[in-house]
Amino acid sequence: SRSIFTGSTNLVYLSTLPPLQSPLPQYSLVRLTTTSPETGVQNLGIGVYNPSSTYAVRLLLDGRDPFFPLVSSLSTSSEMMRSTIALILQRCVMARGLQGLPGEGTDCYRLANGDGDMLSGVSVDVFGDDVVVMIQAGWAVMWREVLVGCVKEATGKENVRVRVGWDRVKTDHGGDGLREVWEEGGEEGGVTVIKENGVKYLYDHAETQKTGFYTDQRDNRRMLAGMARGKKVLDLCCYVGSFSLNAVVGGGAIEATGVDSSARAVAQAEGNALANGVEGKCTFVKEDVAKFMRRKGEEGERWDVVVLDPPKLAPTVKGLSRAVTKYATLNRDAVKLISPSGGVLLTCTCSSAMTNGGEGRLFTDTVVKAVRNAGRTGRVVKKTHTAGCHAGGSEYLTALTVVVDPIEDVNGTR
Repeated sequence: SRSIFTGSTNLVYLSTLPPLQSPLPQYSLVRLTTTSPETGVQNLGIGVYNPSSTYAVRLLLDGRDPFFPLVSSLSTSSEMMRSTIALILQRCVMARGLQGLPGEGTDCYRLANGDGDMLSGVSVDVFGDDVVVMIQAGWAVMWREVLVGCVKEATGKENVRVRVGWDRVKTDHGGDGLREVWEEGGEEGGVTVIKENGVKYLYDHAETQKTGFYTDQRDNRRMLAGMARGKKVLDLCCYVGSFSLNAVVGGGAIEATGVDSSARAVAQAEGNALANGVEGKCTFVKEDVAKFMRRKGEEGERWDVVVLDPPKLAPTVKGLSRAVTKYATLNRDAVKLISPSGGVLLTCTCSSAMTNGGEGRLFTDTVVKAVRNAGRTGRVVKKTHTAGCHAGGSEYLTALTVVVDPIEDVNGTR
């Protein structure tokens, strides 16, 4: 039955499968069926078999899908795989189209989001005329030629690049063996201009992290723009300056200051400000954000809106306790930099352990306590997550909008 699948995903543990009558090659395309006296034979779907992985089967096509009979009737595994991936990507194109992607002012977005789009271990991001395929499962390394061909067909774009998360692939494969079938080669540089929410970014896929640009925050950046008019904005852990640029270009902020510890990120942020003609309103600083906040706190500088979007501080549940302490400290110090006349903190976590911890309350509770420990009062008025093109996968991103109360009256008296 469908109880063999892990939670609400389409992943099957090896321990839930009956013994095989004969060994199957790793990454074989298999059809899962179940039999019972009441219902007879039922098709669960088509997936990729990997006995070396925690997940023995990654389902790519549900047995209840109306196209299942057609795909399963094809004569070769290659034909079945090509048809299955093509079908998945066609549906991804339709789903993003219904979200207005691509659209006026936005040509970068996630086309396929792993398990959320039945393409387990694979994400596909579109950046204008470029497409980046991120592989984090062994099956996609072995089937990459079929995968890339289908991506080109679905997007109509020839410039498709593949990146591999080798640490995850090694775990999934059961060793380093897949590197032997991979043709290594450096990525050529080359800057192109992409757009999101009407903001321009200089995109160089060879000089960026992961697939190149974090489109999961698109809706939260647009939301920030709606709160920024006439405000002074601080963007902590700014990366390439996305929140700062949305605040100034789309939101009408009077100025924005971005801070990041990466010299490369700060240089990219400065280039993006130039591309949008707002270099006079955007300032970017290379500094550890914790040190920056302590220094500015001592100097007495304050902001109307503070954004805090740190990297993943709790990669696993094992590191959660330490991460909670760090999130609490960062958020406390961020609140201390909010204007005495009141303001807004937009604070984020991209750690699923924080998002899902404490029955979904851990991050909120941590931030609320941080506001109190900063000597301020306020309230969480909105809780948001990933942009729609990232929906359906693991729940990892949470953004909290916190309104921080004034500590002085309209005359400036405390």
